[in-house]
Amino acid sequence: MMKIPQTGTFIELDPVIGWQATTSQLSPVIAAGLAPNCSAGQPAAASSAVPPAWCPSSPTSAQPDKPVTPQGWVVDCVTGQPLPFLPALTGQLDYPIAFALGKNDGKLYLLDDAVNRIKVLDLEQRREFAAIAGFGGKGKQARSFRHPQGLAVADDGSYIVADTGNHQVKIFSRFPNALLAVWGSGSAGIAEGEFSAPWKVAVDRCGLIYIADRGNGRVQRMYRDGSLAAPIGGLKSPTGLALGPDGTLAVLDSPNIYIYAPGQTIPVNSLPAVAEAGCLTFDATGCYLYVGTSTALVYKFEVSAGAGFRPVGIGVTGVQGRLLDLIWIPGEQLLAILLPHCAQQPNLVAIPTCGSYLTSGTLTTATLDSGIENCVWDRIQLKATVPTGTGILVSTETAATDTWNLEEAQFNADCSAYSPANQGCSLALTGNNPDCLVQSAPGRYLRLQVQLNSNVIASPLLESIQISYPRSSYLQYLPAVYQEDDLSRVFLDRFLRIFQTTFDGFDKTLDTMWTRFDPLSVPSSWFSWLAAWIAFPINPSWTDQQRRAALKSAGQLYSLRGTPSGVQQLIQQYSGVDVRLIEHFRLRELIILADKPGAGTTLGAGTRLWSRDYYQRLQLGVYSRVGYFELTGEPIPGIEPLAWGANEFTVFFDCDPYQVSATQQKVSQLVEQEKPAHTKANYAPVFPRMRVGVQSTLGVDTRIAEYTPLLLGTTGILDYDSILSCSTTETHLLAQHATLRPQVDLNTRLL
Repeated sequence: MMKIPQTGTFIELDPVIGWQATTSQLSPVIAAGLAPNCSAGQPAAASSAVPPAWCPSSPTSAQPDKPVTPQGWVVDCVTGQPLPFLPALTGQLDYPIAFALGKNDGKLYLLDDAVNRIKVLDLEQRREFAAIAGFGGKGKQARSFRHPQGLAVADDGSYIVADTGNHQVKIFSRFPNALLAVWGSGSAGIAEGEFSAPWKVAVDRCGLIYIADRGNGRVQRMYRDGSLAAPIGGLKSPTGLALGPDGTLAVLDSPNIYIYAPGQTIPVNSLPAVAEAGCLTFDATGCYLYVGTSTALVYKFEVSAGAGFRPVGIGVTGVQGRLLDLIWIPGEQLLAILLPHCAQQPNLVAIPTCGSYLTSGTLTTATLDSGIENCVWDRIQLKATVPTGTGILVSTETAATDTWNLEEAQFNADCSAYSPANQGCSLALTGNNPDCLVQSAPGRYLRLQVQLNSNVIASPLLESIQISYPRSSYLQYLPAVYQEDDLSRVFLDRFLRIFQTTFDGFDKTLDTMWTRFDPLSVPSSWFSWLAAWIAFPINPSWTDQQRRAALKSAGQLYSLRGTPSGVQQLIQQYSGVDVRLIEHFRLRELIILADKPGAGTTLGAGTRLWSRDYYQRLQLGVYSRVGYFELTGEPIPGIEPLAWGANEFTVFFDCDPYQVSATQQKVSQLVEQEKPAHTKANYAPVFPRMRVGVQSTLGVDTRIAEYTPLLLGTTGILDYDSILSCSTTETHLLAQHATLRPQVDLNTRLL
């Protein structure tokens, strides 16, 4: 299996005989017993720290699972190279400066410094950045801004803007976008409620608003009504705020980062200094903190028990530029506003949170020998997953003799005779499990080169390669005149091969069709289909081996289907419950007059006399008193003695007294499916007991086993289904003159 390696992670390449991969793109081997640390590229001792209770022990909802090497080492992920975010919409932004995420609507809000307006993007539709009307534009008026730097969106949808140039904080409602509050006099001030270059804003779930008052070296906290809470002081120049889902606050006072517990003004943790830090954000769970710098680096910190946040590593974007803001959006994605060096305007980029793939990787096979002179190599089939935006390039070269040396010889791809002069000789393949024809001329020996191209955040995954030879073309079935011209012959041969590829797939399906009709070889995905041919019930709890063996023996039971013996065997096979099936008509013991003179039936030999009292039909002079007769049309009066027990049977099944409902459900599910439609089934659980005259027929309704303890509501009738006695343990102890309940002078003597 080959995959382009991720920065800071690992690559796994399954050994394939005769193939060799170039080693320039492979990650180094890590010494056993150590966990690789992506930040420094050096092994570090594995940590056993447990995150605090409010953070998941294995935070997978906010970030993809940490990669695990084949040896079981856990890899700490760092961010990778950025990818343009919605490049088609780039022209709708002039100079984005800050992010905010709507907590309830899931929309992305951006502050555009060039036009001093807020623009919004629906993250589900992703069609356009629409400007919010009603406020914005450059000026000192209440609804205008001057170089705003911070934006937040409250739970009720209102907008909170840090109007940096006007030294104010302004709050607007959602539509109709009314002005709700203006905090600050419009000039720099040092009093509480006054600001000097407010830089960033944040709002928690309770509506408490945090303002990074950069010029005054503090973070002011204010409620929606303008009332003040205790500020956070002791700072130099705070330029970043981030709130976790539990209310934890991170304050960026470059190069320092301070962590404040919910509602507190004294830091509980100070992170290692981050040089030239400019922005920060938590992930969705608050377990990871990302810090962007003016050199386009992304520092990552993780919650660690007893140590607050520990540094995980540094992600290198590979771009000379500056990160203006970071934000986490749904879909496990980190977005950033990136201003490349010497660029006129920033770009929106998506940054992979668990490394990024190299742009390409190459696999070159060893020399493949067909053993056929001038062999026409046919088709290359790849078992590969190719995500959208990625691709695979395939090249081949052939030769009459094996003159290649993988360590020294350069790979020279052969071009098709029909390839344009300005086009490379490699074939570009997309889509999962692609295939192509070999482009090289006939030759005994072949070399293949496969290049995997990623889009930074996704990579093709190549599992196997199959090369077919020699070519068997449909051209051989056409008249010889079609092969007279060499150039036309090659073209027609390849053209027919397009259709032959499709038919080869049909042939392969037909060649393996027999496997779908054998219970021991049918693919698992086709097993239910095969069982449905004979309506064979499959127990979901069966293992694969058990269900195949059961279906294999189904043919023997099929001839017994619908009979008492067949139903009984199916129940035992399906549910594992021992059952006995008794047909009611067999219990009749009626007197039937013999046809021959002199022969008869003797009373008292198990026979019984039939009485019309059983049905009590309306009959004048016999049953005609109101309240003592029945109006019924079944059975026909002439066959009344034979109607009792007809088309009816009882299933006696062994059962634990405490599992009656569950066991009967398993039995009845199969009986109702397999019994003849005109019959009626009755169910009788058989408990481990014998009751003379009630439950005493051996082999039918009586079972010899250890008695069950008394359980009120289930087995709770004394002298019927329960007994009062010692437990098995106590019985054994009494036999040895011992007891669980020692009593001095009664059954215990002190020595």
